[in-house]
Amino acid sequence: MSIFSNESGNAYGEVTFAGGKKYIGEFKDGKPHGKGAEFFSNGDRYEGEFKDGLRSGQGTKTYVNGDRYEGSFEEGKFHGYGIFSYSDGNKYEGEWIKGKPNGQGTRIFANGDKYVGGFRNYNFHGRGIWISANGDKYEGEFKDGKFNGLGTLHYRSGDKYEGKWEKGVFHGYGILTYADGTRKEGEFEDGKLKYGYENRYEEEFTKEKVKSVTHAVVSSPAIQEIRIFISSTFMDLNDERKYLMNRIFPVFAARLRRRGVDLNVIDLRWGIQPEERAAAGKCGERNINKNTLEICLKEVDRCYPFFIGIIGGRYGWIPELEDVDLETDFYKRNREKIASYLSQRKSMTEMEILFGTLERQDAPIDYRFYIGDEDVYQDSAENYAACARNRQVMQTLFKEAVTKQKALRKRLIGSGKACEKTFKNPASLGESILKDMEMLIEELEQQGKIPTVDLTEDELRLLEIISFEKQKTKGYVGREAEKILDRYLELLLGKTEQEEIQPLFITGPSGTGKSTMIARWSKRLEAYTQLKVIKIYIGLQNNITTQSNLIKQLLTSIKKEFGIEREIPQESELRIQFETWLSYINGPALIIIDGMDQLTDYSGSMGWIPASTHFPIGMIVTSTGSIRPGKRELPVNEYRITGFTTKEKENFINEYLIKSARSMSEEGRAALMGRTDELGNNPLFVYLILQELIRSGRKDIYSEDEIRQKNFSPDSVLGIITLLLSSHSMEELFIKLYTRYENDYGKHLTEQMLSLIELTRKGIYYKELVDLVSEEQGKSLSGTEFQSLFSVIEDNLIRISGKYAFHHAYLKNAVQKKYGDREREYREQMAAYFNQAIRKAPTEADLHHAEELTYHLARLGKWEELLDAVSNPKILYWMLSYYENEMSGYFKNFKEMGIGFSDFYEKIKDTIKTDVKLKDMLGWLFLVNGENELSIRLFEEQESETLHRYGEDEPNLWIMWEHLANAYLSKGEWDKAIGLFQKVEEKRGNAYREESQDLWTVRHGLAAAYLAKGEYDKAVGLFQRVAAEEEQKHGEENPGLWKTWNALAEALRGKGEFEEAINLLRKTIAKQEDRFGEDDPVLWTMWNNLANAYLSKGEWDKAIDLLQRVTAKREERYGTEFPGLWRSWSNLSSAYKEKGELEKSIELLQKVTEKQEQKYGDENPDLWTMWTNLALDYSENKEFDKAVGLLEKVMHKQEERFGEGYHDLWKTWACLSKVYTDKGEYEKAADFLHKAKVRKDK
Repeated sequence: MSIFSNESGNAYGEVTFAGGKKYIGEFKDGKPHGKGAEFFSNGDRYEGEFKDGLRSGQGTKTYVNGDRYEGSFEEGKFHGYGIFSYSDGNKYEGEWIKGKPNGQGTRIFANGDKYVGGFRNYNFHGRGIWISANGDKYEGEFKDGKFNGLGTLHYRSGDKYEGKWEKGVFHGYGILTYADGTRKEGEFEDGKLKYGYENRYEEEFTKEKVKSVTHAVVSSPAIQEIRIFISSTFMDLNDERKYLMNRIFPVFAARLRRRGVDLNVIDLRWGIQPEERAAAGKCGERNINKNTLEICLKEVDRCYPFFIGIIGGRYGWIPELEDVDLETDFYKRNREKIASYLSQRKSMTEMEILFGTLERQDAPIDYRFYIGDEDVYQDSAENYAACARNRQVMQTLFKEAVTKQKALRKRLIGSGKACEKTFKNPASLGESILKDMEMLIEELEQQGKIPTVDLTEDELRLLEIISFEKQKTKGYVGREAEKILDRYLELLLGKTEQEEIQPLFITGPSGTGKSTMIARWSKRLEAYTQLKVIKIYIGLQNNITTQSNLIKQLLTSIKKEFGIEREIPQESELRIQFETWLSYINGPALIIIDGMDQLTDYSGSMGWIPASTHFPIGMIVTSTGSIRPGKRELPVNEYRITGFTTKEKENFINEYLIKSARSMSEEGRAALMGRTDELGNNPLFVYLILQELIRSGRKDIYSEDEIRQKNFSPDSVLGIITLLLSSHSMEELFIKLYTRYENDYGKHLTEQMLSLIELTRKGIYYKELVDLVSEEQGKSLSGTEFQSLFSVIEDNLIRISGKYAFHHAYLKNAVQKKYGDREREYREQMAAYFNQAIRKAPTEADLHHAEELTYHLARLGKWEELLDAVSNPKILYWMLSYYENEMSGYFKNFKEMGIGFSDFYEKIKDTIKTDVKLKDMLGWLFLVNGENELSIRLFEEQESETLHRYGEDEPNLWIMWEHLANAYLSKGEWDKAIGLFQKVEEKRGNAYREESQDLWTVRHGLAAAYLAKGEYDKAVGLFQRVAAEEEQKHGEENPGLWKTWNALAEALRGKGEFEEAINLLRKTIAKQEDRFGEDDPVLWTMWNNLANAYLSKGEWDKAIDLLQRVTAKREERYGTEFPGLWRSWSNLSSAYKEKGELEKSIELLQKVTEKQEQKYGDENPDLWTMWTNLALDYSENKEFDKAVGLLEKVMHKQEERFGEGYHDLWKTWACLSKVYTDKGEYEKAADFLHKAKVRKDK
């Protein structure tokens, strides 16, 4: 043994141990410590680091048989990261624990097989990817070396299995799809299908299949997005690209959108202006930033297989090594190819062409090259002056570019993919691309990759759902909560018609994966062909913002799915009729509603959802908070989903890292796993941190000092984790992420892009976002800068029908908090943009243009511009179809401008005179807003046209008669209403069976007309008939029957049978309150009716008590500015008056008139009615002058507005006669009474 000191202060020497092992190297305290080499008696050898006598640190061990390990050691064993190369050709690279592969790693076999993923004691374990040398590929979960858990196996033959595994075989729910289209789906056991279904389908979109809207056809369209990369040089061809983007591609985008396919054209060259040439410093071609090369090539990849190359007169910017970030994952994966391009001094444009087409191994590729005429498009040596030291260098650079550009032209022409005709200007380029795009679409149609016909709204909606589900389930890891859904499905399918089944409510905080789990789980429902499924994702559909919208969509889907020949009820009937409509379903069905809390009137109380059903109909509803369905003795069937379990979180992290081809240090994993509160285990929270780590985390190896002091670099994995994990809320996390984006991509660009997306009503198209951002930032922004930020933000967006929007409220809230002070500025920009788009093509305005323009104008309070917008028939049609309530709100503001409903109709009537559908919708708008004359005018016009065209036996005519009857009823022309209702009853009575709901509906309307006219016996008889039919069909627990009872009670009260009315109302109220609870507005109306019955009977205190409850409920729910509350005050006022408490009555009526005048002005007929009631109270209170003053004011308003033929004016004269009589001025009283009598006699 010989030891001596070295320069480091450690001893250095050589020692031979018993048994023949020999050590040469550094010592400390007599033990090998530091760097050294160990030689074993059998010929094995180790070189590397030692600690306290044992192999520890980095080192290499070589075995005599040819095996070799290189990596980390601890206490003499492989520990940490290392590579073990076997002499037989096998290889393991990854994490080790105490001498065995444990953690993340890669195993390469000598026969060509490869595995990447988790290990436990040498075995594949956890998430991983296995690729066989024969072409098979498995991606999913492993256990003890075998496929186990969720996974997908792609066979070389084209077959595919996706689902659950156990010990290497199919076991559990799965889908086995063969290359020929044959499909097995259901529950597998020991590799065989136990129960489910088998079918055979074709992928092609034929016209017949598209029209049939079968789920098998529309469920998996081959292409839902055509994303085309446009490659050209940076500094020229600006006019050509602009022509294509504004004149050519929009034509195809609109056509493809009608087929359910989005067209996105990626042009990264915009924003570079010729005058920037001198400042560019890159030979006339500007290098935007160090990531330009990577951004461009990444987008080429993302656009595969679609590519367009355009060559003008220039060769383009030639990147140098200094222009490339050598540390990114993208560069490392493509190092050899990019290094070759750089060494050959290829331009960015040629790199894109080679990388995306000519040197790409994937096939097929849809690409074309377009080459400019050499006499028109030429380069100049002056373009290279900026980066040349002298004129000689400038000429050299110019010659190099010309030579390479000619060689590129020659190669492209020889590829067979270049357009034969060179282009000489933007228009000729556009003409060539137009023809080729036509051919591309035709080819895709022939291949069955896109539909051959425009899709219906139903088909497009179905595609939206499919696209939404695909995006939501990307990267999904199975959750334990899925078992709850499985059990519910088994329960549903095992029920008989006599048994009850309750709805299942899945609740939990936002971000816990409810939508994702539902989207994933619902795919397996396709295996049960006997089960019809209705799915509604509330955040996805434009027209669903309130409970009424939701119920209407549900009934529409039920009507279409089950062929129900009934009209969808009016809005006031929807909640009442929902359970009745469920009874029309004639087979097992499952209704799935996701995101109930996103409704604007969500309150947790959803009494229209039955607590249980007696037929095989299930409902699954998701929400952030608990939901109370119709009240019964049954407990609510609720499952609250929480964040990840420890195992789920670990699996999710592993899978994300595997798919990102990344590993993470133990310190990083420990930090991420270490936060275990509700936020720390929220799937969205974990996903966002991982996403940011992949985007910007570089360093993941730390010194002991860094770990001990927790002082990490901001861009290290632990630095990012430490920063983001300190967030106290999801909004705070997003604000931190946005701040990081600002640092990397620029503050103003980040703010503008995020704000534009957040402020949109229902999403924004990619081109619209490009237009809006480039419009403001102009030449200071480049396409690559835009795309570098957008590609990051895109991961947090959902794309529906081509439009991008935030998929979580957290993102919107964070943007509002951080950038909300500039909201008005961005809304102004968006309103101007959409207004300009509509002005360019007013007859082609679609729903998107309509809803965005009106939304921003209303938020800005630009009512004159909004009035002009909705005067466009196309915009008006879309707004009445999807936003009728919003339109009613607009008119309240139009009135302040002096524009009423009649003025509006006069403004637009000539442009809609032949549009029957639009006139019908306008008629309803006028009717619900009390404009009876206008609605009657429109309905009468439609009645005449329909009668002339189709005759009296047309069901649509009966509907119009019913609409017109309701308008007459609302106006008080009861005889006309009764006549029309009778005609409809006769027609439907001859055409339908007695149990027809449509027949009951018209009889209900007829009875209401008799009630309004005071023919109580007829009203009672009809209401009793309808009630008996409803009770026989649906039983007593049906809300539709309770509505009829309520109307019957009103008729009994009018007839003077107060006790019978009160008893029936009490029964109705008990049912309603039991089902919907006392916070139900319909119940409050029933309380009001019962109060009226008590008033009629003279039981003032009972009436007042009920009316006080109604006013308290309405004020609590809606506040004091709610018109419905004012009606309650008026009713309560009447009760006080009946009881003789005039002061209280007057006080309430004064409040009502004050509120109405503030809101509607003094030209509102409802206000005149309240003034009349107040005047009569004043008279009874001996305040005659106040009474006369108000009544004369009403009289003048009525005469001016309607003339002396107005019925309510005669009533005002009669009231004036009574007041003058009470005052003792009998001559005036007699004059007014005479005027009223003469008019009435006429």
